[in-house]
Amino acid sequence: MPFFKNRHDFVGRAFGGFQITGIVTYHTGFPWTPTSGVCTSTPGGPGLCPARPQGYSGPTDLPTSNDAFITGIFGPNGSSFFPRVANAPPGIGRNTFRGPRYFDTDMSLVKQIPLSGLFGLGEAAHLELRANFFNVFNQLNLSPFIFGTSSVTITDPNFGKSGGGLAGRVIEFQGRIRF
Repeated sequence: MPFFKNRHDFVGRAFGGFQITGIVTYHTGFPWTPTSGVCTSTPGGPGLCPARPQGYSGPTDLPTSNDAFITGIFGPNGSSFFPRVANAPPGIGRNTFRGPRYFDTDMSLVKQIPLSGLFGLGEAAHLELRANFFNVFNQLNLSPFIFGTSSVTITDPNFGKSGGGLAGRVIEFQGRIRF
């Protein structure tokens, strides 16, 4: 940051030379696959568990907002969009739907203090003080759907609902001497 950059007195050393970095991450949601909650038998013996539903007859423009995944993306009768046919092969492809969207902003504030000439350290020696801020705006991000959980099983009352939230704001302080 350009504040107090060219001052060589106490104010310049104490309040100048800070660096700010940031990372913004956004995506529309991880893909996920619904399951029927039953097994499908195969010719020759072994069953496929859990099987994907035979088809889907619901809306095609599903929201990816947090509110939709807190209350359930398909509504209270979400399983009615997936017809159930006994021992039918799966009709829905893998990763057909999108999970909750994700938005996160991380930042770091860094101050380097020269230590040249102190304690016999070399000229490149300095103390680095750092504060890392993860999810700095404390944005609610819901956990993605995991295959085989109640959130993806069409017969479960929690179908289409996120299983929980990810970490909120986290602040981390560091100090290191480089020489």
